[in-house]
Amino acid sequence: MGIAMLTFWGVLACSGSRQVVVPTDMPDICREIDFSRADESLKQECGVQTRNYRAYRNIPQHRNLLLPKNGQIVLKGDDVELRLEGFLPIDLPHSIREGVEFNEKLRRQFIKSKYDYLEYFTAGADRPDRIFKLDLPLTNGKYGSVCFFVERGKPSSQRKTGYASRLLDLDCAEFEKRKAEFAAPVSLDESGQETFKPEP
Repeated sequence: MGIAMLTFWGVLACSGSRQVVVPTDMPDICREIDFSRADESLKQECGVQTRNYRAYRNIPQHRNLLLPKNGQIVLKGDDVELRLEGFLPIDLPHSIREGVEFNEKLRRQFIKSKYDYLEYFTAGADRPDRIFKLDLPLTNGKYGSVCFFVERGKPSSQRKTGYASRLLDLDCAEFEKRKAEFAAPVSLDESGQETFKPEP
């Protein structure tokens, strides 16, 4: 019995010393809190599970992107995925997983990403195609580039509540080709969002 009890408490001590990982979908007000020092009531309000290590060991880690706003790269096991507001998550190449660090200290630091967005109309289209390129600084000092095409969804009047667009992989060489062909001046609307203004 004595040996069993010593083994049990040893497991708890080891678990308690491991890294605490918090949920990625918590309220904004909770994002800057150091949960290794927060009391239990605050952890509960922010959705951090601390009953035992197994309760939160599979919660994904994340890094915030500088651009686009509120974008994140999330680590899930051996994979990483891109999460953008209004879009379904999409897996990123393994080269991005190897080139981006994830730990509690870096979680509050923005990845200084570069974002190149393009809307263009093809002949006879009533809605524009939307594509973008995301450049991510990697640990080797270089940039990893990923490009996407925004899948055309239903018109706004036919969308259900909670609708999210889907991103489709796009070869970055194709992105540059379309950018050279269709690029046009971009202006800002009253809310500061980019709006596409086709040339007359």
